[in-house]
Amino acid sequence: MMMRFTPTARTQLRVAVDRMALQDGAEAKAFVRALDDRLRNPDAARGVHPLPEFPEQPARETVVGSYRVFLREVSGGRWVIGVWPIDRTRDARSETC
Repeated sequence: MMMRFTPTARTQLRVAVDRMALQDGAEAKAFVRALDDRLRNPDAARGVHPLPEFPEQPARETVVGSYRVFLREVSGGRWVIGVWPIDRTRDARSETC
């Protein structure tokens, strides 16, 4: 399956990996490997779920390490549309309540 990144997701991924690499280069490499395995492995679909906040939307998410990775399948390809730290989503939820 072809995988592509939106410009925003690509930037978010770079920030995440750079932040991890500053603290622990091995952790950053492990995260990139885990993300690649999750997105390219056909069996990984079991780890992809509807968004809890918006289950009716076509976007899906998977958790890799301490990041939520948001996906959308379009014309036989998978787009990564966002990469958010789990803490960020927790903060965002509490602000909207």
